[in-house]
Amino acid sequence: MRNYFVLALAAISGASFAQTFTPNLTETSGLNTGFRNAPRAYASYIDESLFSSITQPVFITGIRFRLMAASLGTATQNPPANWPSQTLNFSDFTMKIGEANSTIATAGEFPTASGTFNSLFAPGATTVRTGALSLNSGDFPFNSASTPTSPNGWGATISFASAYLYNPGTTLLYAISHSGYAPSTEFQPFFAAADFGIGVADAVSTTTPTAGLDSTVTGFSSPYVVQFETAPVPEPATMSLLALAGLAAARKRKKSR
Repeated sequence: MRNYFVLALAAISGASFAQTFTPNLTETSGLNTGFRNAPRAYASYIDESLFSSITQPVFITGIRFRLMAASLGTATQNPPANWPSQTLNFSDFTMKIGEANSTIATAGEFPTASGTFNSLFAPGATTVRTGALSLNSGDFPFNSASTPTSPNGWGATISFASAYLYNPGTTLLYAISHSGYAPSTEFQPFFAAADFGIGVADAVSTTTPTAGLDSTVTGFSSPYVVQFETAPVPEPATMSLLALAGLAAARKRKKSR
């Protein structure tokens, strides 16, 4: 039955009624931890108050990032044009989404000693994608006149293989572990980030993710300004139809073998 449910989620995430949602974070700076030519692990906490406009459960099916505003950066932080200038390849780019554990949710921030990235999550978190990721030339638009009030456009969507069910009134925590991109000589831009705030947003990272999200957090970071792609949760009758469609498709594939 699990395979049929995955097929149903695939149908939902590809539907034309997908929407986007941006937590209300003001861009104040930038960082390049999440997209860098060397391996990194990173996690960001987003308080439930930033999702107050979501009043019904939704599936989160993808995420977008954007380059830091030109007015905030320097020549070593901002690219000369749309980025990247060539196709970049990560041999692995893993993302996990879930609720923050009770310690983080109560404090509204990460503790000084955070443990592993996986330990930051409450039970029930979802690994939404894993494996190779390619960024195409120009996937992230850059405007030399961009400012925090007139920022760069959102970059290409990183779509999830498994949707995450977000319930209103809950925290959200996402973590990234990546292998670094190749070719490593490509310019390393900074991406839009916000200030840390207790009960608002926080982030941690490590420069030595030897064990992916089982690596130990080594320090604090800045929360990215992100945009989530979401899709409504269908009524139970619709889910039943999608599951039946998945069952029919599975049987058809089996017969054709």
